[in-house]
Amino acid sequence: MTGESDDDLFDSWTKSEDDEMQRALAGEMVNSGVDTDLSAIQPNPTAAHVALSWALRDTLLCGYRSAMSGEEDKHPFPEDMWSVTHALLRLSLIMTAHIKT
Repeated sequence: MTGESDDDLFDSWTKSEDDEMQRALAGEMVNSGVDTDLSAIQPNPTAAHVALSWALRDTLLCGYRSAMSGEEDKHPFPEDMWSVTHALLRLSLIMTAHIKT
């Protein structure tokens, strides 16, 4: 069954997913099942650590919003870093494989 009400429902789900993704990228991970308490990782974060956390959050959110709006990437990734980044991502996945979500 298709129709206007189906389109409206789909649009509301899409909007909800978009809102939730933005919240997750901004650091609100309440429903993910992952413990985001940074004090477990670094009990006394330095000012530099806090600043880096905010910068990464803002960069992720900016990239997501520009991609969803169909804009050009504001932070293009240099091609010569792809292999290094791929290795870092693989290492991150290996190191967090024990986390159940």
